[in-house]
Amino acid sequence: MFLQKQILPLSIRSQSSNFLPVFFSQSKHSPLMKKKVLIIEDDNDTSIVLGYLAEMLGLEFAVSNEVLPIADIVLHRPDMILVDHRLSNGFGGDLCYKIKSTPITSHICVILVSAHANIANIARDSCADYYIAKPFDLDAIEALMMKCLDLEPKDEF
Repeated sequence: MFLQKQILPLSIRSQSSNFLPVFFSQSKHSPLMKKKVLIIEDDNDTSIVLGYLAEMLGLEFAVSNEVLPIADIVLHRPDMILVDHRLSNGFGGDLCYKIKSTPITSHICVILVSAHANIANIARDSCADYYIAKPFDLDAIEALMMKCLDLEPKDEF
């Protein structure tokens, strides 16, 4: 797959002393990317799609398949976080609330992504900036990402 050839693995030590796989993009198209996106998603296909979309928008991105501690998020310095609600080691909504409740990370735009039937209420209760239900429309999530990052839409040819 195209995206898997474009990412390099990096391990980050979490507070629980486990190493979590995180992948940083290596885009050929924009070596001096400014905006950073952290994708926290345990479904491999969804994280590939979201990573591909981030790359097409010219964004630097990292992917984790587990909830990360706030300290690791601070190290990443993302401008935006796309987080699934149901993850193997916790809930994205709980992580979102921690991010928004921590002064050093409260400015980060968080988009909660989930197939949960009550995602609107979960997003509200967790102080998410935006939410999108799975399965999502690529144009809709792209528009949310661009809004979250204050990016102008690209002209289509």
